[in-house]
Amino acid sequence: VDYAKYRGAMIENCYDILTKAVDLGGYDTEFGVIQTAMKATVDMFNQQKIDASVVVDKYLQYTDILSKQRGALKEQIEKASDADKAKLQKDLDQCNVVVAGVDLLFSGCDAAKCEVLDQAFSPRFKENPNDIELQRKIMSILVKKGCDDLQLYEDVATKLVANDPSELACYSL
Repeated sequence: VDYAKYRGAMIENCYDILTKAVDLGGYDTEFGVIQTAMKATVDMFNQQKIDASVVVDKYLQYTDILSKQRGALKEQIEKASDADKAKLQKDLDQCNVVVAGVDLLFSGCDAAKCEVLDQAFSPRFKENPNDIELQRKIMSILVKKGCDDLQLYEDVATKLVANDPSELACYSL
């Protein structure tokens, strides 16, 4: 994070370091590293050094990590003593801020345009048509971006209702 802060102009190095940090840290990666890694990913895309599918991949990876971290923090808060709850709640609040920041970075990026999302997600959906978690992620992103006129949207919604008739799935269809 410090390297990105003080050497931000060296975007390729920042991107490589942050990507590796997230890959090595996995679900234990610090929140600030994830948000900075997403910013570096968007910057690389804006400078045309990576394509949109990489941005989508990184977004999915980072939001998955944050989702798991958020779930773990919620569990810990439920089981924690009163003395520990305040610190854990502070961590959860920070995680929520980072989730919003990562979503904002992604949604403000040209990689999050409907046609780009269609190109990025269609092959994944065709490769894994029964992956409910992938269907949920695709649908969530397409709904957020208002991409309901895509054939992919209809295909995912139909499959999601059949596999997991949740509120999101039924509303989407």
